Amino acid sequence: MSRDVVADFCTIIRNAVAVKKRVVDIPYSTFKERIASVMKDEGYLKGYQVILLDAVKKNLRIFPKYLSGAPAITEIKSISTCGSRVYCSGNKLWPLKNGYGIRILSTNQGVMSDRKARSFVYDGKKICLGGEVICTLW
Repeated sequence: MSRDVVADFCTIIRNAVAVKKRVVDIPYSTFKERIASVMKDEGYLKGYQVILLDAVKKNLRIFPKYLSGAPAITEIKSISTCGSRVYCSGNKLWPLKNGYGIRILSTNQGVMSDRKARSFVYDGKKICLGGEVICTLW
């Protein structure tokens, strides 16, 4: 396994939906759980669970979503890497794939989709959040 945990996460999910697996186990990290939460909220996953293997080890069990036999995730791609971080300001977050895809961002308010970042409300004011672009999916 490489040091880029997000790229590994994306590759495991991409390979699982290619062979239409119903359940995928991935080594756990809190960051991966936050990404999975965003994917579930946006409708790309049926759900996920944290599975305890023993007192120390955990797995993240992912349940990909399929619509009439076709996967909800057509493509998932890691954008930022360990050596090259990609940042985007809030006013430059245009809809991806004519609104059919999303970017997952790491902002100062947590991990969220670009849809949520564009319409984020803070202290009663609508602001556009920017941040590090973690991955894109559609």
